[in-house]
Amino acid sequence: SADCDKSNIDGGSCIFPVPVLHRNLVVNNDFPNNNKSKRDEKNDKYTRRFFLFDNMSGRSASGLEVIRYAKSITIKTSIRNDDPKNIYPPQIIIDYNEKKTSDVTDTDVSFKVEYTMQTDAFWDVLEIILGIVSAFTLVVWIIRVRNWNESSCRGANIGTDGGLNSSIYIIHVVMLACHTFTMIFTPFLLVTCTYWFVFFKLQSTPFIMMPSNNEFYSTDNEYYFYNVTLICLFCIHSVYILYIIMRQCKADVFFIDWEKPKDREGSVSAWRTIMLVNEWRKCQTMRKTSTEFTLFFIGFLLIGLKFYNAATMQPSMSDLSDNGLMSTPLQFANNAWYWILLSCAQWAWNFLFFERYCGEPKAQQFIDLCTVAKLSLLIMDEQYHGHYLHCRSPHEFADASMSKIIEQLDNERHGPAVECRLDTLGAPRDCQAFELFASATFRETLEKVKNSQIRF
Repeated sequence: SADCDKSNIDGGSCIFPVPVLHRNLVVNNDFPNNNKSKRDEKNDKYTRRFFLFDNMSGRSASGLEVIRYAKSITIKTSIRNDDPKNIYPPQIIIDYNEKKTSDVTDTDVSFKVEYTMQTDAFWDVLEIILGIVSAFTLVVWIIRVRNWNESSCRGANIGTDGGLNSSIYIIHVVMLACHTFTMIFTPFLLVTCTYWFVFFKLQSTPFIMMPSNNEFYSTDNEYYFYNVTLICLFCIHSVYILYIIMRQCKADVFFIDWEKPKDREGSVSAWRTIMLVNEWRKCQTMRKTSTEFTLFFIGFLLIGLKFYNAATMQPSMSDLSDNGLMSTPLQFANNAWYWILLSCAQWAWNFLFFERYCGEPKAQQFIDLCTVAKLSLLIMDEQYHGHYLHCRSPHEFADASMSKIIEQLDNERHGPAVECRLDTLGAPRDCQAFELFASATFRETLEKVKNSQIRF
């Protein structure tokens, strides 16, 4: 019989009946408790008794042939939304299975206790917010497509000689949609998961409980939204990263050598260009943070110190035991915030201290190296959009001996300030990096120069 004791009521004690939900219950050839969604719970039939195993109904004249046993037992307790300190009567949910005696060896069974609450109000609010975020995503995507079309297509007709190929245009618009989706929905999902993490793990008195994780429900499972959204974000952003790599591989990069020839033959050494091409290749994966450092400390904190157990479905941050069940929202919030904090700490260290007092940004080091080598860079990442690094050194020669280079650098250090700005009226001082918006005529000329340099 399924009863539970309750003491200290009016100075005495009483026994409360606990409803038992047999998922395998048969009533008039129907399975009223074999629920596949929340809508199926309306006709549930509860009982008062249950068993752990049955070795009587499976007998025949030859003896015991089939044994029926409780495959999973769940004690589900729901707190009251209007008064979280009180609970509704617990439920016992049992799922039975049958096996032939000849197949009975080691059998896996599960027993768990689940504390939850009704989350209909939460999902009603989340649906409204989700609609607002979706509309905002659409607006941002349209604005990005419009800006990209004006800056990179320059009003050229799609499919014409001066414009982009129609398939390339469609692919880029789709990739902008993918990036906009991940750019907005990743913070949205993080905020949603952080809500559960903060209010569930840091509560001192009963306030909220995690949604019920019913393994028999499919799309009605309250964790279905989190699981599907995470998978979609991962897959879509992976496709976008592959697209970015493809675009970087197809970008036009021009190294403009300002070195003057020393002899009558007019030849200039190519070693400076080869060296800078190699440095440019290294800059493709340059970032403010160290992936190795981040992964090491993520592993140290989550695995070494067992902080990954902070994502278990038990309302305590100090309990890092392995006894609780993991929750997808809690795992995402827990892992993501450790990654964000480590990345922000590295960024702050580099930006506020290291690059100011101990060194300088790697991008600036690359520009200085290009200036010493007298090599400018023109990078066209779009049809009519790119960047230009003006690195024309005022020194006579860059292809010189070490002593001559040191002498030039020493003169630049102790002498009057030498500007490397553009030789154009109104050009900004101390600025060597520019964003470029090219015209159709400029692009045609650039294509002729590129084709003239290609050797098959």
